[in-house]
Amino acid sequence: MIAAALTALVTSLGTAGAAPYVIAIGVNDPGRDRVAPLQFADDDAAEAVALFGARAKATYLHTILDRDSRERHQALAPAARPLTLQAVRDSVADLRSRIDADVGRGESPQVIVWLAGHGVYDDDGHISVPLNRDERLTATSLTDILIEPLARAHRIHLVLDTCFAGGLLGSRAQTESVPPAEVERAFAAISPRRFDNVGVFLGSTASTRSFEWTEISSGVFSAVLRAGMRGAADADGGGTVRYSELSAFATAAAEGVRVPEARPRVRALSPRLEGDAPIAQKDWLGDTATLRGDFASLGTVHILDDTGRWLLASHFEPGFVPELWLPKDRALFLRARGQDHALVVEAGGAFAIGPAAPHATGTRSLMSDALRTGLFSATFGPTYWRGYRAALTVPAPPAVDDAGTERGAFLAFGLAGAAGGAAAVAGLCAVGAGGTWWAFTQEHRQVPALNLLRNATVLVGVGLGHVVVATALAGTATVLAVAE
Repeated sequence: MIAAALTALVTSLGTAGAAPYVIAIGVNDPGRDRVAPLQFADDDAAEAVALFGARAKATYLHTILDRDSRERHQALAPAARPLTLQAVRDSVADLRSRIDADVGRGESPQVIVWLAGHGVYDDDGHISVPLNRDERLTATSLTDILIEPLARAHRIHLVLDTCFAGGLLGSRAQTESVPPAEVERAFAAISPRRFDNVGVFLGSTASTRSFEWTEISSGVFSAVLRAGMRGAADADGGGTVRYSELSAFATAAAEGVRVPEARPRVRALSPRLEGDAPIAQKDWLGDTATLRGDFASLGTVHILDDTGRWLLASHFEPGFVPELWLPKDRALFLRARGQDHALVVEAGGAFAIGPAAPHATGTRSLMSDALRTGLFSATFGPTYWRGYRAALTVPAPPAVDDAGTERGAFLAFGLAGAAGGAAAVAGLCAVGAGGTWWAFTQEHRQVPALNLLRNATVLVGVGLGHVVVATALAGTATVLAVAE
């Protein structure tokens, strides 16, 4: 236990405050037949980079930003890299050299890989994410190109926002006929079972969809994860969002969506080297200020900027005072119960909620009808998180059959009595055989005496065995009787 504690201490010291490397890939339109263009995969890749801002040790953005996205992400547009396998390999090669240097200095580098785009099945049931007309990332190449070369990193966190069926609400999938089991086997190639330091967040299963929000310019799953990573999922208030917290947050966010096709299906697999690894920390994000408060009376709250760009939402439990980590480089508003409140950075460096103001963020609605009343309607906080963890780790106790317990007690008592009687008979026979043997040995010392000795020995053993059995059965009967 001491060694484990020291290891945990060294790990925490090595990762505290160490912002990650980020490589983000977003594909709206790969230019393929039968693959309808998406609108916001490019935004999700850009937002993954913007989430960590200048704090990230290095960022690699592979996408083609459309006109609206270039306006939203003007600072990132010049840094966008091509959507080709060779360009991705070049980024990974540069990142690998940085990781090797970090490891050589005794550091513990972290990497976040964020992939948003179409999920496509081929005729053999293999998953791929098309990058362009001719190239794609398969489950195998995703591992070979993006994961295995970076395996020296302390942790690799892989976020996949794709889906595997056609659509509703801008579905992120184009499919061909294939059994879901084949897809699950293809996913296994990129699971943490192959690399112990890799964790995975999946936005859908083999038979569910991943969707986009036109109103907030984002994929649903990516938006929910980013909201949690801005501190909304920090259920224990420790300044760190862990896998269990972010998974619980995303599950709670989707719990109230009544349209099954629109409900995100969250799958989170923490790195096997660390059962509940950090996925975000306050010190990892860009230039931020904190917003603290008991928001339960406001219902579902949303944070947006003055251009209508959505940052996060949640419905927090009563008594839970979350600390939200929000960017300071833009004007922000808290929207709740149909009113907007400006957020003002005070002298101490924290946000304060100003008085209600007219809608300054435009007239667009926040969500489609399928999601507006359901998403983020379930409350989230420490109670939900603890229950979520318990449901994952503690099996339900078996049902108790009182009648069966009573019958078991009577049966055990009966068997114990029979075994005790057998032990007594064996003991009497052993005494008789022993006495006869003694008489023979005093006078004749011949073969019959030796046979009697053997018989006596066997009978003694049988008697002792019955005594042990009787004792065990009596104890079992007593336990069953008490339980009953």
